Amino acid sequence: MTKMAASPASKRAGRIIRVVVSIAIVGVAGVFCYHELAETGWVPSVGEIISKPMAVEVEEHPWREVDWASLQVANPEVVGWIEIPGTSISQPVCQAPADDPEKYLHTNAAGEADKVGAAFVDAECTEGIMGTENTAILGHHWHDGSMFSDIAEYSNEGWAKEHTVAYLQTPERVWTLELTGAEIIRGTELAKRCVFEDEDDFHDWYLGRLSGAEVVLDERAPSQIVSLVTCSYNYTPKNERTIAYFAVASSEPQR
Repeated sequence: MTKMAASPASKRAGRIIRVVVSIAIVGVAGVFCYHELAETGWVPSVGEIISKPMAVEVEEHPWREVDWASLQVANPEVVGWIEIPGTSISQPVCQAPADDPEKYLHTNAAGEADKVGAAFVDAECTEGIMGTENTAILGHHWHDGSMFSDIAEYSNEGWAKEHTVAYLQTPERVWTLELTGAEIIRGTELAKRCVFEDEDDFHDWYLGRLSGAEVVLDERAPSQIVSLVTCSYNYTPKNERTIAYFAVASSEPQR
């Protein structure tokens, strides 16, 4: 049987098919590698990449200017922005819903499923961000230093003294926060409280927390604090938390 030569059109079609298949293979491999690395915390999530341009530095004040409209269109549960100058922490804060308190352990600030998660106000803070004497904001600790990883450094007094100021924003207000102390607790310890009977109850709880803290910069009892919480690996790996306590120093309307 005589072997027929392929036509130029057939050759071109074959080359196109081979290129398309190669691109598909590379794309699948890339997605696989991304997810493998994301699981170990070495690459940012899609949500983090999207969120980075949502806050920009300005000369008028020391905190970033946030594009609230874009953030809240993407996810209406974005309620604030937390920033600690000199650290990697500058990111949206979401409100964990009462019926799904662990939602933002596996959902990013854009509302997408993502193991990197998002910073979030504890679901027990039912009055929302800054609606209680203690607003607890939690976030993951990742190997690449992203999310709330730097909070674990607050158990080091020298480091803590160099990073004492934080800014917490909502679309309406900005709170300037000052570090008062930090403690390391076991993950099973019931240290967190967001609801108090009165001011005395809050002060008793807060001063009790400071009494066993690794770092204490101010022993006075403030009227309101923000507790920033992440996992840490100092004493009991995989079952430990570091909590940095910040007192409200001032508050002002957004300009």
